[in-house]
Amino acid sequence: MPSLFPAVRRLLLAVVVAGGCVASAAAQPAVHLQGNVGASFFQSPGVEQDLLNSGTDLGLAADISVYRGVSVSLQGTYAQFTLNRENAQILSGGGQFRAGDLSLLGGSVGVRYTLQNDSDAHPYVLAGVGLYRGEQTDSQFYGREGGNEPAPTKTSVQRGFHLALGSNFRIDETYAVFVEPRFTFFEGKSDGFLISTQDTETPRYFTLRVGVDVRLW
Repeated sequence: MPSLFPAVRRLLLAVVVAGGCVASAAAQPAVHLQGNVGASFFQSPGVEQDLLNSGTDLGLAADISVYRGVSVSLQGTYAQFTLNRENAQILSGGGQFRAGDLSLLGGSVGVRYTLQNDSDAHPYVLAGVGLYRGEQTDSQFYGREGGNEPAPTKTSVQRGFHLALGSNFRIDETYAVFVEPRFTFFEGKSDGFLISTQDTETPRYFTLRVGVDVRLW
């Protein structure tokens, strides 16, 4: 999975540069402001999937049209997951690790293609890359020698990318609502974010996002 990052970054950079050239020649590109809420679920690694409850997701994005359904999306996201402490106690028998609540603050740039049609529903696909700051709070050591003593706050910054398939539902010329299933993948091992083990699965989580799209001009 990490080998995809250079190719994805090069593709996005090429599209952004080309889009900027097209947009500079246009009179005034359309700009949309998007805000969303959502529910998130860790999918991998398996330990994180068992330890973390479902999370909440908040997002804010600026979407700039560059050419015939193609747009550049600048996004900020915040996701928070709480630790299932009962599962942590059960899973602690195999060795000591530390675990706690997890929050992810991210910023990304992406490319969106929206299918243009005559209806009020406009499906789109979106791909992007970014940086995510993970913070593990209220954590404890679990295992043969732990379970009660607190552990220090753990932070980590990792690269990630997201893939999404969604649809805008136009209300009028200014407002729309959207629904978007999204997968977010991280580069690196899982111990960068949550637990102190040598799990080599690529961390990823799924988010179902709903939000409002406002056309500014």
